[in-house]
Amino acid sequence: FLTLIYNTYLTLVDISYSLSTGKYPGVIMRIISWGFTIFYVFEQISFLWAYGQKAFFSKKSNIFGLFIVAIIFVVKLIELTLLLVSHQMVHISQFRMIIWNIVRLSNILLLTRTTRLIVLFPWTRLVVSVLADLPSNLTPVFGILISAFYFYALLGMNLFYDVIKYDNSTNSSNP
Repeated sequence: FLTLIYNTYLTLVDISYSLSTGKYPGVIMRIISWGFTIFYVFEQISFLWAYGQKAFFSKKSNIFGLFIVAIIFVVKLIELTLLLVSHQMVHISQFRMIIWNIVRLSNILLLTRTTRLIVLFPWTRLVVSVLADLPSNLTPVFGILISAFYFYALLGMNLFYDVIKYDNSTNSSNP
């Protein structure tokens, strides 16, 4: 089973590398991304095997992880398919933006997958609680800043009252 996963990974890396020669600088990053995707799929399969179906699907975090990994895998396959299609076409400029958006989506999903690490370490819980309390703690500071900017605007309007003259005879839409 491990040999099958390893061969699949090497095949996908080889296809991604052959499609991305020279024109695309992110070949190494694409290989690393495929590595993480295969690792996550293997991780979910091993969790499902170790826990069993009933215990695996009883936890919401396992269902969330499986859902995210399935979406990541499908998105990566769509990316690979678009790379294959765009490699055979002469004009690939129409696919560059689509591929770029798909890569961004897969990266966002990979980052979403790391949210499960928040509950594992106590220091991440502390950081999350500080970030959650930040808006309510910074409200007085923002109030002082807004008051200072308002005072600065009023001072500028009073000091430069007659300095800037507005000419009504010109039309800015028709120069």
